[in-house]
Amino acid sequence: MEKYNKILKIGVLSLCLTFFFSLTVQAKPHVPLTPKSKSKALSYSLVGTLAPMVVSVPLLKDGVNAGFAVGAFGLLFGPGLGHLYAENPNRFISGLFIRGLAGGVAIFSVSKFGINIWGNDSQDTFGPIMGFLVGGVTVVASSIHDISTTGESVDRYNKQHGFSQVTLQPCYWANHQAIGFSLGYTF
Repeated sequence: MEKYNKILKIGVLSLCLTFFFSLTVQAKPHVPLTPKSKSKALSYSLVGTLAPMVVSVPLLKDGVNAGFAVGAFGLLFGPGLGHLYAENPNRFISGLFIRGLAGGVAIFSVSKFGINIWGNDSQDTFGPIMGFLVGGVTVVASSIHDISTTGESVDRYNKQHGFSQVTLQPCYWANHQAIGFSLGYTF
């Protein structure tokens, strides 16, 4: 019996090794990394925020309920698109969470209490109006912050991947009264 166990172990080991060594290994194709652009990141954030909001205006005027959803989508996701481009998903998710929570507070404040913000209701509307204002201001402030910090995410990506910025600019050398070039290197 012991002899058969030893033969079985050798057989299983031989099959495993045969299978292991017969596998073909392919290298992934080399994907060259390129530096990220601050202007492209800013464009993604601005277009991702403003385009849905512009599209939502005519929909809201026509009374289409989808207009609110389109505008809200732009406010929630748009400002962080530049951070996703710069491969900084943590900043995207944290901004999305802040805007989602603040927007939820604003919508809840208005819808739960059924207040008319512009009307003169006899009920106490100070709390719901303050909830709406605080939530709305937080959404706008978070959107502005995310849009304005896309450059920092791009810089972080470029620094982590070893990219530096070399600039060559024309300039005027007043001491020599000559036109020349200025070479700048940032790392």
